[in-house]
Amino acid sequence: MKKFYFISGLPRSGNTLLSSILNENPDILSTGQSIIPSVFYDLMEITQNNNVNKLYSQDERFEIFYKGLLNNFYKEDKQKYIIQRGEWITPTNLEIIQKYCPNEIKIIIMVRDVLDIIKSHLNHANSYPKYFLNNDNRDTQRQKVNHLMEEDRYMKLMLSSIKKLKDENSLNNYLLIEYDDLVNNTEDTLKSIYKYLDIKYYKHNLKNIKQLEGYNDSLFNHNLHEIYTKEIKKQSYQIDLEADIINKYKGLEVWK
Repeated sequence: MKKFYFISGLPRSGNTLLSSILNENPDILSTGQSIIPSVFYDLMEITQNNNVNKLYSQDERFEIFYKGLLNNFYKEDKQKYIIQRGEWITPTNLEIIQKYCPNEIKIIIMVRDVLDIIKSHLNHANSYPKYFLNNDNRDTQRQKVNHLMEEDRYMKLMLSSIKKLKDENSLNNYLLIEYDDLVNNTEDTLKSIYKYLDIKYYKHNLKNIKQLEGYNDSLFNHNLHEIYTKEIKKQSYQIDLEADIINKYKGLEVWK
């Protein structure tokens, strides 16, 4: 029987690097951004608002369908452990997997200093004119960062979800992985992940990492998920953030 685990948290925090490393283990399939949260949500929206289902309810059958969704979706994959990246820590998605995941819920939450995440995005924006932060005539650093940090965008969604878990005293139920720990103390960090997931430790070759495949980064107009494959190192960005941006977004590490 397969076991299903989850990666969530902040972008530009080592998500792709971690999945690329874990996939060297033949017992693990660690995915890119999973469509499963959207599948659950969209199906539930359809069934709740569909007049045919209201007329002739199939709710009990849908419950059986939802409970088998993960196993059926990954039925042809041979790995024992499926680790999916996604927005799993939002209140809605967390409620869904708590109800329909067939095993104990274990989520790895990737985090990183928020100003470093902002610098990472700006580095891409400065290097690639078609990067999504440059769209719609966003020319200034302030315009780009404000767009990145808008309330309805991924960064704020993840930060608010992490804060909610902390406020509810449930953050300790999951495994927080700091980006700096992943890149500076990789082997110890991997051991903590294996221990948390209760998977026998696998000695990874950190000098020959296979790039996680499958991403289509045309949405971002740049290969945002490309990693170094011959070594693990923290990237440094020669970017001076404007004072008002630093003052506005410093101290948002809500997990600390």
